[in-house]
Amino acid sequence: MTNLQGFSIAEVKPVGAKLADWIFTLICAVIILFQSRPWEVMQIHHVILLAMISSSVFFLLWWSDRYEREPNGSILWALAWGAFPACFLSIIFESFAFTTLAGAFIEEASKLLGLVVAYRRLNIQSWMDGLIIAGYIGLGFAICEDVLYAISSTDITAMIVERGIFSIFSHTFFSGLGGIVIVFGFLSRRIWISLIGFTIAFTLHLLWNTVLFLEIFTESNGVFFIIYAVIPPVIVIISSVILRLNEKSELKRKGNLAIESGQITEERLNLISSLKMRRDYAKKISTKLERSQFKRSLHEDARKILSHP
Repeated sequence: MTNLQGFSIAEVKPVGAKLADWIFTLICAVIILFQSRPWEVMQIHHVILLAMISSSVFFLLWWSDRYEREPNGSILWALAWGAFPACFLSIIFESFAFTTLAGAFIEEASKLLGLVVAYRRLNIQSWMDGLIIAGYIGLGFAICEDVLYAISSTDITAMIVERGIFSIFSHTFFSGLGGIVIVFGFLSRRIWISLIGFTIAFTLHLLWNTVLFLEIFTESNGVFFIIYAVIPPVIVIISSVILRLNEKSELKRKGNLAIESGQITEERLNLISSLKMRRDYAKKISTKLERSQFKRSLHEDARKILSHP
């Protein structure tokens, strides 16, 4: 058992836990879906193909978020924010100022507004959360964007495959890397650092669009493949590994303070900070429900520890 009262976060439910979190998202979803009507042209195999391609990004983010995994409701909310409010706001504002520069700025602002909402609702305890929440928002945006491109194409399957290879990681790449720095600014109470984080996301997006617009490389060029299909996932993977090591270090540092004050045992901290010990302990638990409750309790305790200054 734990006694982490001294490390407790405020009693505010994470984003996605309240009906009010979903009202604006649902309104945007209804508008986008009924304006585009993807069900009139897309078939079930198109949906399955898009889901299979998108799952590569989803499971990378899921794999990265191990120590204090976000609640399922928060993950779903982040995906939905990217797919609907962020896309809706982008469509509205880009209709007034559609340039390569404005498009990159508007889309990143629309996506990363969701990260600000998540922070205000106490979903953010570490730099990793910046990558994860912003990454899921970016994935949601990419899925919606791919659907809109696909239904406007004469060959839906080819468009889904092409964008799946060259752009499915793009918005997670832009917003995720920017989100890391934005969260660093949030947690250190230095707004100028958060502005640098937004600038990073915007600049990456702008460079990406500029290279495409100027047709500097053709799709048959090997450099094009490396830039658009290889570099984004590789950088996201490297970033997630580095951030996970940092998160483990922070858990141990702050957890040792909790041990010294008698709020947690060393055994419990080891279970929280060691993925191997978690797995070994979970194998001894007989039922799936109990294993799920055990893992959830570790995530909650990790969240409390990381939220402590």
